[in-house]
Amino acid sequence: MENGKKFKTKTGYCHILKDKIVLSRDGIVGNVASVVSGNHIYQSVIIYLTAIGFLTYFLIKNYSEKSYVGIALDATLIAVLSYYIFRAFGYSATPVIERSKISQIVYKKAIPFLTRASFEVHFTDEKGRNKKRLIFLPGSLTNGEAIANEALDIMRSEQLIPN
Repeated sequence: MENGKKFKTKTGYCHILKDKIVLSRDGIVGNVASVVSGNHIYQSVIIYLTAIGFLTYFLIKNYSEKSYVGIALDATLIAVLSYYIFRAFGYSATPVIERSKISQIVYKKAIPFLTRASFEVHFTDEKGRNKKRLIFLPGSLTNGEAIANEALDIMRSEQLIPN
Protein backbone atom coordinates (compact mmCIF):
# COMPACT_ATOMS: atom_id res chain seq x y z
CA MET A 1 0.00 0.00 0.00
CA GLU A 2 1.06 3.59 -0.48
CA ASN A 3 3.25 5.20 2.16
CA GLY A 4 2.42 8.60 3.48
CA LYS A 5 2.02 10.61 6.63
CA LYS A 6 -1.03 10.26 8.82
CA PHE A 7 -2.58 11.89 11.85
CA LYS A 8 -5.56 11.19 14.07
CA THR A 9 -8.87 12.97 13.48
CA LYS A 10 -12.08 13.10 15.50
CA THR A 11 -13.51 10.04 13.73
CA GLY A 12 -10.46 8.19 12.43
CA TYR A 13 -7.29 9.06 10.55
CA CYS A 14 -6.20 11.42 7.79
CA HIS A 15 -3.56 10.05 5.38
CA ILE A 16 -1.53 12.56 3.40
CA LEU A 17 -0.30 10.74 0.30
CA LYS A 18 1.71 12.17 -2.59
CA ASP A 19 -1.34 12.46 -4.86
CA LYS A 20 -4.34 12.60 -2.51
CA ILE A 21 -5.71 13.04 1.00
CA VAL A 22 -7.59 10.03 2.34
CA LEU A 23 -9.80 9.92 5.42
CA SER A 24 -10.32 6.49 6.97
CA ARG A 25 -12.00 5.24 10.11
CA ASP A 26 -9.46 2.58 11.11
CA GLY A 27 -6.14 3.97 9.92
CA ILE A 28 -5.78 1.64 6.93
CA VAL A 29 -5.85 3.43 3.58
CA GLY A 30 -7.05 0.38 1.66
CA ASN A 31 -10.25 0.11 3.69
CA VAL A 32 -11.58 3.32 2.19
CA ALA A 33 -12.48 1.42 -0.98
CA SER A 34 -15.35 -0.25 0.86
CA VAL A 35 -16.80 3.13 1.77
CA VAL A 36 -19.19 4.55 -0.79
CA SER A 37 -17.50 7.63 -2.11
CA GLY A 38 -19.67 10.64 -2.60
CA ASN A 39 -21.55 13.37 -0.91
CA HIS A 40 -23.52 12.30 2.16
CA ILE A 41 -24.49 15.85 3.10
CA TYR A 42 -27.95 15.17 1.70
CA GLN A 43 -28.79 13.05 4.75
CA SER A 44 -28.61 16.09 7.03
CA VAL A 45 -30.57 18.16 4.50
CA ILE A 46 -33.40 15.61 4.66
CA ILE A 47 -33.47 15.90 8.45
CA TYR A 48 -33.58 19.71 8.20
CA LEU A 49 -36.39 19.54 5.64
CA THR A 50 -38.39 17.23 7.91
CA ALA A 51 -37.96 19.68 10.79
CA ILE A 52 -39.04 22.55 8.53
CA GLY A 53 -42.15 20.56 7.59
CA PHE A 54 -43.13 20.11 11.24
CA LEU A 55 -42.37 23.76 12.01
CA THR A 56 -44.51 24.86 9.05
CA TYR A 57 -47.40 22.83 10.46
CA PHE A 58 -47.01 24.55 13.84
CA LEU A 59 -46.66 27.93 12.12
CA ILE A 60 -50.01 27.43 10.37
CA LYS A 61 -51.58 26.16 13.60
CA ASN A 62 -50.30 29.20 15.54
CA TYR A 63 -51.52 31.50 12.77
CA SER A 64 -55.03 30.05 12.97
CA GLU A 65 -54.98 30.49 16.77
CA LYS A 66 -53.51 34.02 16.42
CA SER A 67 -50.56 33.14 18.68
CA TYR A 68 -48.07 35.79 17.56
CA VAL A 69 -45.25 34.61 19.81
CA GLY A 70 -45.55 31.10 18.36
CA ILE A 71 -45.65 32.51 14.83
CA ALA A 72 -42.48 34.54 15.43
CA LEU A 73 -40.67 31.59 17.01
CA ASP A 74 -41.64 29.14 14.26
CA ALA A 75 -40.77 31.61 11.48
CA THR A 76 -37.38 32.28 13.07
CA LEU A 77 -36.58 28.57 13.37
CA ILE A 78 -37.67 27.96 9.77
CA ALA A 79 -35.39 30.80 8.59
CA VAL A 80 -32.41 29.46 10.56
CA LEU A 81 -32.88 25.90 9.28
CA SER A 82 -33.28 27.18 5.71
CA TYR A 83 -29.98 29.05 6.06
CA TYR A 84 -28.24 25.83 7.20
CA ILE A 85 -29.73 23.89 4.29
CA PHE A 86 -28.32 26.33 1.73
CA ARG A 87 -24.98 26.39 3.54
CA ALA A 88 -24.78 22.57 3.55
CA PHE A 89 -24.63 22.40 -0.24
CA GLY A 90 -21.14 23.94 -0.12
CA TYR A 91 -19.76 21.04 1.93
CA SER A 92 -18.74 17.53 0.97
CA ALA A 93 -18.26 14.31 2.94
CA THR A 94 -16.02 12.59 0.39
CA PRO A 95 -13.26 10.48 2.00
CA VAL A 96 -10.75 10.94 -0.86
CA ILE A 97 -9.57 14.33 -2.15
CA GLU A 98 -7.09 14.57 -5.01
CA ARG A 99 -4.24 16.97 -4.16
CA SER A 100 -4.35 18.45 -7.65
CA LYS A 101 -7.96 19.55 -7.03
CA ILE A 102 -7.21 21.32 -3.72
CA SER A 103 -7.23 25.10 -3.97
CA GLN A 104 -6.63 25.93 -0.30
CA ILE A 105 -6.47 24.43 3.18
CA VAL A 106 -7.31 26.63 6.16
CA TYR A 107 -6.34 25.68 9.72
CA LYS A 108 -8.74 26.77 12.46
CA LYS A 109 -7.35 26.79 15.99
CA ALA A 110 -9.26 25.23 18.84
CA ILE A 111 -10.73 27.20 21.69
CA PRO A 112 -9.96 24.93 24.67
CA PHE A 113 -13.05 23.09 25.98
CA LEU A 114 -15.27 24.97 23.50
CA THR A 115 -14.30 24.08 19.92
CA ARG A 116 -12.06 21.59 18.17
CA ALA A 117 -9.16 22.42 15.92
CA SER A 118 -9.97 21.69 12.30
CA PHE A 119 -8.82 21.92 8.72
CA GLU A 120 -11.12 23.31 6.05
CA VAL A 121 -10.10 21.82 2.69
CA HIS A 122 -11.31 23.83 -0.31
CA PHE A 123 -11.35 21.73 -3.48
CA THR A 124 -13.10 21.16 -6.79
CA ASP A 125 -15.24 18.01 -6.97
CA GLU A 126 -15.62 15.68 -9.96
CA LYS A 127 -18.47 17.83 -11.33
CA GLY A 128 -16.33 20.99 -11.26
CA ARG A 129 -18.07 22.58 -8.26
CA ASN A 130 -16.17 24.26 -5.44
CA LYS A 131 -16.66 22.34 -2.18
CA LYS A 132 -15.31 22.32 1.37
CA ARG A 133 -14.40 19.29 3.47
CA LEU A 134 -14.02 19.74 7.20
CA ILE A 135 -11.44 17.62 9.00
CA PHE A 136 -12.00 17.85 12.75
CA LEU A 137 -9.14 16.97 15.07
CA PRO A 138 -9.50 15.33 18.52
CA GLY A 139 -10.75 17.48 21.38
CA SER A 140 -9.11 18.85 24.52
CA LEU A 141 -9.84 15.78 26.62
CA THR A 142 -8.03 13.40 24.25
CA ASN A 143 -4.63 15.13 23.93
CA GLY A 144 -6.07 17.32 21.18
CA GLU A 145 -3.52 20.13 21.34
CA ALA A 146 -0.53 17.83 20.75
CA ILE A 147 -2.33 16.02 17.92
CA ALA A 148 -3.36 19.35 16.37
CA ASN A 149 0.26 20.57 16.43
CA GLU A 150 1.43 17.30 14.87
CA ALA A 151 -1.24 17.54 12.16
CA LEU A 152 -0.33 21.16 11.43
CA ASP A 153 3.36 20.20 11.14
CA ILE A 154 2.47 17.40 8.70
CA MET A 155 0.34 19.75 6.57
CA ARG A 156 3.15 22.31 6.51
CA SER A 157 5.82 19.72 5.69
CA GLU A 158 3.67 18.52 2.78
CA GLN A 159 3.32 22.18 1.68
CA LEU A 160 -0.47 22.07 1.89
CA ILE A 161 -0.48 25.01 4.32
CA PRO A 162 1.99 27.89 4.03
CA ASN A 163 4.40 28.41 6.95
